[in-house]
Amino acid sequence: MSHPWNDPQQRPDTPCVAVCSTLFDDICRGCGRTVGEVAQWVFMNQAEKDAVWTRILAEGYPRRQSEKKCSGTISAGRITAVQNNNNGDHR
Repeated sequence: MSHPWNDPQQRPDTPCVAVCSTLFDDICRGCGRTVGEVAQWVFMNQAEKDAVWTRILAEGYPRRQSEKKCSGTISAGRITAVQNNNNGDHR
């Protein structure tokens, strides 16, 4: 099943999901845009925005949870870690 945002008519105005990390990262962990794309978004024409949307959707963005979570248990002196990959639910 494809993501509804693959259809340009179903997309919000911006891929921003309010998980901004561009102060510290070259690529935002929330929307997947570069610092330059974030800064220039309001000046981009629709074809430029569509190209960004195509790339970030192919890379699994936007996502509300920006990092993998790690949980674990301690049992009989052993630590067992389980890594959960959250893809971000966009409902």
